[in-house]
Amino acid sequence: MVAVPRGKHSEKPLEVIDGITKMFPEQDKIELFARNNFNGWDNWGLEIPDSKIDIITGIDNEDASEESDGQIIMKF
Repeated sequence: MVAVPRGKHSEKPLEVIDGITKMFPEQDKIELFARNNFNGWDNWGLEIPDSKIDIITGIDNEDASEESDGQIIMKF
């Protein structure tokens, strides 16, 4: 179970993407109705950006922010 603040409509929390990536590192993964474009995933949706986002496992949601164009920015 994941408890995170609610995001935009159809936006999956980074914690869910991170958890699935950790559990199934070698399997094919797909996100339907996607709002982001993650490397290592097939992303289908009308609002995904052209560039892909690297998934860096173990990052807290507090370390990430979303730009107005949908790009995820990771702070280190």
